[in-house]
Amino acid sequence: MNRHVIPRTSWGFLVAMLAFVPVQALAWSGPGHMTVVKLAWDGLDRGQRDAISQALRQHPHWKEFFLERRKDKPDGIAEDEWDFLVASTWADWLRGYTQSQTPEGKAIAKYHRGKQHYINKPFVLPADEDLFKDKKLEPDRENVVNALKAYVNQLKSENATAPQKALALCWLLHLVGDIHQPLHAVAFYSKEYERGDEGGNLWWVKDGERPVRLHAYWDGLLGSELDYRKSYPRVKTNVELLTRPEFQREKFPEELKRTDFDQWADESLALARSVAYREGKLPGLRIARDQETEERKAEAPALPEDYAPSARRAAEQRIALAGHRLLDQLGNLFPKKSP
Repeated sequence: MNRHVIPRTSWGFLVAMLAFVPVQALAWSGPGHMTVVKLAWDGLDRGQRDAISQALRQHPHWKEFFLERRKDKPDGIAEDEWDFLVASTWADWLRGYTQSQTPEGKAIAKYHRGKQHYINKPFVLPADEDLFKDKKLEPDRENVVNALKAYVNQLKSENATAPQKALALCWLLHLVGDIHQPLHAVAFYSKEYERGDEGGNLWWVKDGERPVRLHAYWDGLLGSELDYRKSYPRVKTNVELLTRPEFQREKFPEELKRTDFDQWADESLALARSVAYREGKLPGLRIARDQETEERKAEAPALPEDYAPSARRAAEQRIALAGHRLLDQLGNLFPKKSP
């Protein structure tokens, strides 16, 4: 193997690496992100698709990431569409290299921006407000809202280079999905979580008999397959569901009027409070990252029986809406040509 070629990173390797990286988890697993962008892709015309494909070919990781991902392309899907779908996962692919000690791995990891995947909008129960009245709980300035604004501006800039625009495009495809995941817009604070629960990453529950972080549970609501080939059938199933009448644009009249990214995050925060945390009434177990033993995880309480249906409905609505909004963003950045 040529020493300058980075070997492919499988989803399994990525997940294994993330076990050692103390950052907020992925937002929507691979199938979820690919579903968002597939919904948008299907609304683009040929000229827009060609312009986007040309932009992606200027990406600094075109060989290491995109051409390597083509080896996983299922039959029956065109290369340009596959490039577009996997582009939505590039930002998470970077995480697999954050612990690398090789020059090649470090060169890839320098593009990783962990804090850009989420925004920690505080959720404090009324009974605990006095505990935090003198504490500043504002989100960091580096967050998904500000990142989306910056990348859209970069895509519009006449001064940005082609590689910079390709990077910004990949971030846009990914972060529009991220900001619609409710637990990527919240940090829960209480007596037990004085420093916040990291968007549900320190809040453990049982899904059936399986202990899981609340955050990871939400990530996988529309699929958690770790292999690209196995992800694609799930993406197709998701798209078939999310193109039904109840998910069409006309079902989101008020939401689609909200074009400010901070408004999108506020929507996610509201759903995190009401659906994900059930206004703080959801049973859960706090486990510090250095205390995540199997015995401790086994103590996590089971999710209520009616939790999965409500969470699934919320996730479907958010991913469908993300697809519509991403299409609008791409339509502004890559407008249709007049006939």
